[in-house]
Amino acid sequence: MPVLQALEGMEASTAGGACGTAIVTAEEVVVPDFMTETRWPALRDVALQHGLAAEWAVPIILRNGDVAGSFSLYFRKPGQPDAWHRRIVSACAHLAMLAIEQQRSHESILRLSYTDRLTSLPNRMWLNRRMQELDSRMAASPISLVIIDLDRFRKIVEALGQGRADQLLLALAHRLRDSIMGRDVLIRTEGDEFVILTEESAADVTLLAERTIHQLEEPFTIDGVPVSVSGSIGISTHHDGQEVEESLRQAYTALAQAKKAGRGCYRFFHPSMNRQTNDHVILASNLREAIADRRLTLVYQPQVNVATGALHGVEALSRWTDPVLGAIPPGRFIPVAEETGQIRALGAWSLRVACEQMADWIARGVPVPTVSVNLSAIQFQDPELVSQLATVLHQTNVPPERLIVELTETTMIENFDQTMTTAAAIRNLGIGLSMDDFGTGYSSLANLASLPLSEVKIDRSFMKGFGSTGNVRQVVTAIIRIGHTLGMTVIAEGVEEPDQCNELRAIGCDVIQGYYFARPMDTTSLDTWIRERRAEHATCP
Repeated sequence: MPVLQALEGMEASTAGGACGTAIVTAEEVVVPDFMTETRWPALRDVALQHGLAAEWAVPIILRNGDVAGSFSLYFRKPGQPDAWHRRIVSACAHLAMLAIEQQRSHESILRLSYTDRLTSLPNRMWLNRRMQELDSRMAASPISLVIIDLDRFRKIVEALGQGRADQLLLALAHRLRDSIMGRDVLIRTEGDEFVILTEESAADVTLLAERTIHQLEEPFTIDGVPVSVSGSIGISTHHDGQEVEESLRQAYTALAQAKKAGRGCYRFFHPSMNRQTNDHVILASNLREAIADRRLTLVYQPQVNVATGALHGVEALSRWTDPVLGAIPPGRFIPVAEETGQIRALGAWSLRVACEQMADWIARGVPVPTVSVNLSAIQFQDPELVSQLATVLHQTNVPPERLIVELTETTMIENFDQTMTTAAAIRNLGIGLSMDDFGTGYSSLANLASLPLSEVKIDRSFMKGFGSTGNVRQVVTAIIRIGHTLGMTVIAEGVEEPDQCNELRAIGCDVIQGYYFARPMDTTSLDTWIRERRAEHATCP
């Protein structure tokens, strides 16, 4: 043991060649007598001090031909190794070769398991191990997790193809890697998701997030094609004693808030987000049960012909009263349904209940001309939608012209070609098609003219500031004229005042829907309202 300690780290003399160089060649090295050795005086002196007189070093050669090291024997008497020594060393060198190759193989497997194959960045397994290592020591400063997620990456893959999408991820990895500083580490955890592990201060992490957002906005060029992307960032701070998974969960919670805020931004985790997430989970679970048990209800808001005062139709609106949470407004549970994928089930339920109700009105002779049902953008992209509509109409025996399907501008923007195909198929069934909330999205008049619409609904937001003069009136007038030019019925939503009703009639609006005539009501109240309405023959004053 003292001999090994003395030899460890020794530098060979450059006068007569390097001992280290000689040992790692494919040739064996024999020093029969240190007393006469002149090539490595330092090695000779140490050997003599410990009573060693000779050395024999054999290279350890791996199966690929690489020299991985040497196996040495030291003798207390001068001389050459004999046959017995050679057999022993040959066996030991072979065993050493196997051990080294096994160790290298193990290290290679570990390296691959901790490395992302596409970008060669550390991966999620590496992140978990590193976080545990950092957690086992007293960190000089807090550790922050910065999760970067590309917005709508699935659309990018569909547009570019997987090969070019991978090229984009590689270019993004290079750009992000060049931007980090100091001891920051960039990790690719999965898909389009990257993580920066940093020990910078909160102020510096903020600058890092802002810099990253701007870097993402710079277009990439993939195979000569400019590609623009955006990303959202969630940030959490890992504290000593905190579970790694908890820190990651907090960062993902912050990321979800960033996406909800409109994407292309960043959010730091705050404990209040946990409460929001828990509420969201509870709401989603209760909603799933309510849909399955048919515990939601539909209410119906009348639509009135401005000129005659006659009932034009009704719009079916979902309502939910939970036994524990109480009345939950649609503005709260419908986004949850969309985020959790329950909107298809909710839409299918609404469609069937509305048609069953229309069948009941027809059977009882209640004069409800049409019922309108809202379909989400997700439903409208469902290739089974048209067959579902046909099936429900057939099973309820409702004439197709008594049903109107409402879609939003967002639906058209999401996938215009698919929307056009679905819209045409719906109209071919004889079902009416209405553009809901018109004027609040980004659709062009060309797109509006291309769709086979039977109705266009002016969004309720136009009723704020609507009067006999002003820009709002001019816009509403233009929408009405465009709708009439395209052969559509124009409905104004959110009408609450008599003056609004009069002004809309004056500029040629066809139908009005809003609190001025009636709030949404259940079927019993609607039956009563229709009877009283027919008796009064009421219209705008």
